[in-house]
Amino acid sequence: MTATELEQRATALFGEQWQTALARRIRVEPRTVRRWKAGDRDIPDWLAVMLELLEFQAATMDRR
Repeated sequence: MTATELEQRATALFGEQWQTALARRIRVEPRTVRRWKAGDRDIPDWLAVMLELLEFQAATMDRR
């Protein structure tokens, strides 16, 4: 996953303040998310799976 993909997907889930919201949800420091976005750290493979789960959860909640 690229930093651009991360930003697009997370913005769709959490809105403009996605960095802090995502960090809280996946229990990492907000600084870590900012480093992923900036390209200072590699985005871990597990994050793509986590985002898929969060997207599924959001879609499921919308249908209720």
